[in-house]
Parts: sequence; C-alpha cells; structure tokens
Amino acid sequence: VTDLSEEQRFQRYLDMTAPYATSERPGAVVAAFDIGDELYNRDRHAEALPWFLRAAERGHEEAAIALGYAF
Repeated sequence: VTDLSEEQRFQRYLDMTAPYATSERPGAVVAAFDIGDELYNRDRHAEALPWFLRAAERGHEEAAIALGYAF
C-alpha cells in the first residue's frame, strides 16, 4: 500500500467509506460529513456538497453550516 500516491489512497478511502456513509447504520452521518470535509479541503467543493447535504438532512450541524458557507 505504501507505493500508492496520496490521491490513490484517498480514492481507496472513498471507495471503502462511501457505502457505509450512505447506509442507515450508526455513525453513517459522521462518515458522510467526513467525506464531504475531506473533499472540500482538497478543493473538490462540488463533490463535497452532496455529502454535506446528506449529513445535514440527518441532523449533522457542522454539515449544515458547511452548506451555508458554500452558498
């Protein structure tokens, strides 16, 4: 795994985390926010917004604030 680039490691993280973040399982809301936050911090704002929205719709306050800043 050490020979992967940072972007490849991040893509692997997304591939592994996204199914959980879209589920109804405990912690999924936080996972959705975390994905959005990582994407936003990587200047992938348009990709981050749906994750923030998913988390905000389920009551995550920081995600709602992030959406407000985006608009």
